[in-house]
Amino acid sequence: MGAGLRASAKALETPPDPTVGAPVPDPTTDFVRGPRQVLTYLKDALRLRAPRYLGHNPAGGAMVVVMLLAIAATGLSGLALYGAQEFAGPLAGLMSGISDSAAHSLEDIHEFFANFTLVLIIVHLAGVAFSSLSHRENLIGAMTTGFKRRED
Repeated sequence: MGAGLRASAKALETPPDPTVGAPVPDPTTDFVRGPRQVLTYLKDALRLRAPRYLGHNPAGGAMVVVMLLAIAATGLSGLALYGAQEFAGPLAGLMSGISDSAAHSLEDIHEFFANFTLVLIIVHLAGVAFSSLSHRENLIGAMTTGFKRRED
């Protein structure tokens, strides 16, 4: 067995060092939780008694889902608006016979979702800062490196 293979085999046998940190779990597999868990987590967070999670906490997971939906709604309404006003884009054929008042309503919907997305981003950043401070850890660093300390 070559030196590289022996080193790889040894690395697989060695348990991870808990002082170094743990890989953050795959964020796409563990962040969706029910509304009751999200509300319970938020109440505990406001009391500074929220449990710490290696992956997304229930509020962070809910925020990811809401932000993805808001971004999708912004993009879809923008494409529809582009088709209605400029007669261009992938939805131009569907929007060609739309009235001016309907196009104006579509513009209002698009503006709402764009502003709502910005509000969600600000709330998300505030939540990351709050969670970082309350658990005394650098969540931005964990997001960047993919590692987060194991113990509380």
